[in-house]
Amino acid sequence: MENKPKPERKDRARERSQGRTSERSQDRTSERSQDRVSGRKLAAVKLPLKSPNHVQEKAQTLDRYQVQQSLDLANIGNNCANREDFMEAITYYTEAIKLNPTEFRFMGNRSYSYERSGKYKEALEDAEHALQLEPNFIKGYFRKGKALKGLK
Repeated sequence: MENKPKPERKDRARERSQGRTSERSQDRTSERSQDRVSGRKLAAVKLPLKSPNHVQEKAQTLDRYQVQQSLDLANIGNNCANREDFMEAITYYTEAIKLNPTEFRFMGNRSYSYERSGKYKEALEDAEHALQLEPNFIKGYFRKGKALKGLK
């Protein structure tokens, strides 16, 4: 804390008239503050300064964690699909979708696994959902076509 010379009385009066108060006068005012109803002295608590968006930043960190976890689950699902273990792949894609329901590729991959498992109705639902999320998802149209062909 820096020791400042005490301003002259005229300077303090001028600061008050201009709407500025010195730190010292603010301290004295807060020391004298009392609850008018009960007459008790009030205490000021200095809170740690955080960014105004600290709650939102914490939520974004959680979201990034969930996104990463969903990507990891989808990768396991991809490995299962490569081994032609489609039912296991569906399980992992479903968990990935729960964590990250806006990722259209997970829907497309699960649609593929359903189609390869002979579950054409579910494959069609996932393909259409993927296309709702991303209309430019070309594979989604292919997945939808394969599911429709399987339903015939």
